[in-house]
Amino acid sequence: MRIALGIVCLNEAPWLALHLPVILRSTRIDGVVCIDGGSTDDSAAIVRSFGGTVATRAWDWDFAAQQNAVIQLAERLGYDALLKYDPDELLFPEHIDQCADLLATGQHKALVVSRYNFEGDRRHYSPYLYPDKQLRWHVLNEGFYWYRRLHATTNAYTLWNEPAGTSPGVERPILWLPHVNIYHYEGIKPIKERALKWLNYDRVQAGDAPLTVLPDGYAVPSLPVRYSVAFRGAQPLEPDECGECALYERMIV
Repeated sequence: MRIALGIVCLNEAPWLALHLPVILRSTRIDGVVCIDGGSTDDSAAIVRSFGGTVATRAWDWDFAAQQNAVIQLAERLGYDALLKYDPDELLFPEHIDQCADLLATGQHKALVVSRYNFEGDRRHYSPYLYPDKQLRWHVLNEGFYWYRRLHATTNAYTLWNEPAGTSPGVERPILWLPHVNIYHYEGIKPIKERALKWLNYDRVQAGDAPLTVLPDGYAVPSLPVRYSVAFRGAQPLEPDECGECALYERMIV
């Protein structure tokens, strides 16, 4: 199984330079495919420096279209599966290897992993909601796609969960791996910058032009309650280190 690391980027050079050298220590990633939204920094050059393939799709505030373009590019290049990755995230190579091994068994069409959303700096994360489930691994050429903003909505659960008893060996459920973590750092950006991003997404969806600054009097959301965390390599955090964890697990079972 040939697995691609799939990236959407727009001026993400600092994150790519920081995280790709760690992620690509995994020997299970066979290549990098990237859709660049028109970066004016070195994002594309950094991806290419790791042997990646970069194509351009002008950024139009359609997150799903960018992600689907990555899937299409990976399929055209002959990959069998994709790990969806955002530049402001860190995944440990050991976890990548575990996920690749599971997907290569052919028993699952997709894998869901957990995500910590850091707020304010690289030591504090938001407990709402953990685990933040993310469908990030999936096989290609089976009609998978994203819709709406970011990676919040997919067609996976309606398209891929074949009904039980369809035929012997057909059932390939989506598997959740609660011990595999993505460390997500968008939240360390200034809260006003993030608020403008989501305001502009909503404006474009409503047919209005994006803004360059927040409107006067716009109520910027406050940071959530934060928990501190000490990095321990690829090891998951203990439940008592994320106050909402046990409650949330009961809710989703």
